[in-house]
Amino acid sequence: MKKSRYVSEKRYPGVRKRSLGYVEGFGEDWVFSLNCRDKTKKVRSDVLGKASDGWTMQKAFFEKERILSGSMSEEETAFDTITLLDLFLDYSQFYAYERSHCICNYRGFSKLIPFFATKPVKDIRNRDMQDLRKKLERHITCRGTPYAPKTVGDIMKLVKMLIRHGVRRELCEPREDLLIDAPRFDNKVTEFLTPEQLNTYKKVLDEDQDKLGVAFIKVLMFTGMRPKAAKNLKWDDLDFENNRIRLRGETAKNKTTAFIPLNETLKEIFQSIPKHSCSEYIFAQKNGNPRNTFLKTAKRIKDKAGIPESYRPLYMLRHNFATQLASSGKVNLSILQALLTHKSPVMTQRYAHLIDSALQDASKIAEDILNQVV
Repeated sequence: MKKSRYVSEKRYPGVRKRSLGYVEGFGEDWVFSLNCRDKTKKVRSDVLGKASDGWTMQKAFFEKERILSGSMSEEETAFDTITLLDLFLDYSQFYAYERSHCICNYRGFSKLIPFFATKPVKDIRNRDMQDLRKKLERHITCRGTPYAPKTVGDIMKLVKMLIRHGVRRELCEPREDLLIDAPRFDNKVTEFLTPEQLNTYKKVLDEDQDKLGVAFIKVLMFTGMRPKAAKNLKWDDLDFENNRIRLRGETAKNKTTAFIPLNETLKEIFQSIPKHSCSEYIFAQKNGNPRNTFLKTAKRIKDKAGIPESYRPLYMLRHNFATQLASSGKVNLSILQALLTHKSPVMTQRYAHLIDSALQDASKIAEDILNQVV
């Protein structure tokens, strides 16, 4: 029997994978291993794990970094020497599958923190955080523009998040004395498509070749669902008899199971998606796992349709869904809150001014009707 070859990716040097064939109930399984030299020039080919156990190329890569750096060894590494880099490597390995997209962003952020790999967590001072904020606010990007206040805040909060992770994993001591003075900003962004933009977008969407991606985007468009909840949908989450979709708490932002309506258009969309022979997920990859992201397809469609650059490729569909309903004047805030699965009505309040506008229009119509009565 011919042995399967190893596969490597340029993004993750030093690790490789080999196919183990198809596993019933999972899909194509892979085994991940090292393919590099350590500090002593010794070739390392250690087997790390299997895809069926939750391993990915990214997780294997960060595990390689951890092994070669010699960090995270409870016998050798004390609390006093743990750095943010050590915590990041552990965080990346621990959440490699669940938060792969966030980890890529955090990896870029880490390069902007001067003391990320050099200063132990216990030695980080408030003045270091103040200097970091000043540096980030003065930084000019390759586009010739400064960082937005939200980006500055996200980079500074990365320090707090990693320390919190380290405390939970018993890798470092709490730093309650450390003040993270992130800039405050108004994050109430509402992305609304005009009728002309929406028609153009739908036309471009229907012409795209990525049929699974098109179906995913249409589900977001007609439900207002969060992208993470949609990509983790399973076939048994669809209740065609009672016309509802179950959003499982394990993948929900507020960790609470909720139900939203399943209308006829959505039924047609789901019925057009071919079922994967070895997967329970609706939007499955070849190996049976849920597809990581549809961002590339969504961005291509958004750019081709001429949608403003500031609009987010996927999340704008959620905002547009809510805005269209609120401005129609036919849906109140409590119903809108249930459809968007907001835990608190405060989040839904960003659309309140649109409902007020619809009420004003209704009042104007009533005024015109009554003034016509003689």
